[in-house]
Amino acid sequence: MTAALRPLDDELRRWADAGRIARLWLRDDDAVAASPALDDLLATLRRHRAPVLIAAIPARLEASLAPRLSGLCDVAVGVHGHAHVNHAAAGVKKSEYPAGRDRSTVRDELARGLADIRNAFGDVALPVFVPPWNRAYAGIARDLVASGYRALSTFADAHVGDDGEDIIVANAHIDVMFSPGARGGRRPDIVAGEVATMLACARTRTGRDHPVGILTHHLVHDADARETLDTLLGHLANHAAVRFLHPREVIAAADSASR
Repeated sequence: MTAALRPLDDELRRWADAGRIARLWLRDDDAVAASPALDDLLATLRRHRAPVLIAAIPARLEASLAPRLSGLCDVAVGVHGHAHVNHAAAGVKKSEYPAGRDRSTVRDELARGLADIRNAFGDVALPVFVPPWNRAYAGIARDLVASGYRALSTFADAHVGDDGEDIIVANAHIDVMFSPGARGGRRPDIVAGEVATMLACARTRTGRDHPVGILTHHLVHDADARETLDTLLGHLANHAAVRFLHPREVIAAADSASR
């Protein structure tokens, strides 16, 4: 154990002392094709036995991606917007689905995106919507449900649904990259410290705890991001109090926690 990762170890010891298992999961955004960067991510995840939700962009899919992910039992594929195109007004934070877009156009894109992902990936596809830039208009949950989606995944505590809407929210919480991604990967101790903080919140939260999500972007990973992810997952995988969830389990856990 290194001193830099001690806060994470201390938190995991609290989980173990309580006889509980800390649940984590991974989501990777912006997939469009097979690539060396994707191969590197999948190899790291396989090495540490960590399943992942690959958020793929329907309108930009290349034929190479589906065969690359075929047969990987620890991989599921979600819907990452439609074309990952910014429709927000100038001076407003980027969003493919900002307030004011024509709702019939949006619903058509949502339905076609899910159909495209299901056609390309078959049983590996999940009805999970991941909005580009983790943003969408308030109330998109209603249109997601109408379009056949079961879950929504954004970032941190972002919420873009209506209260009482029948959508499961399963967010990621910690990014291995700086934002914007061009600034590179973050140090292992910083990311591990954020994981420890989120796990402490989950451990002490009233009611059932939500799985803690780690976010990656394989296309822009640099050496720092790859090292951080490998170090973090390797450290977590060695703890008996840790379990990496398959994306299907994440949806089930989020659904249970919301009831």
